[in-house]
Amino acid sequence: MDFARDARLDLALLDTAGVTGHPRAQGTARFLTARTLERGDGYAARDVLAHPAVAAALTLAEQQQLAESVSACGLDQGGLPAELHETFGAALNRAASALTRILAASR
Repeated sequence: MDFARDARLDLALLDTAGVTGHPRAQGTARFLTARTLERGDGYAARDVLAHPAVAAALTLAEQQQLAESVSACGLDQGGLPAELHETFGAALNRAASALTRILAASR
């Protein structure tokens, strides 16, 4: 199962219930937060932080841990750092050359 997808379903459930003040909704939000922190899934962490009702109930420590998960996964960084961009580009060029040679040899 995809944890980020499951987290989004939990968040949608909270939205659909429309009763974020209800004890069960609060329990669902707390459970989702705990699971997200445990898993360290950056996509789920980003979604939890972006959900107004759940984010409002987070402690400062939880906010920081979730933000660290988002950052550690490279999300919301705006792009690759220049050094990694060059390395990645060079690897793609080598792969393209190898594929071209393989395809040419198979004809």
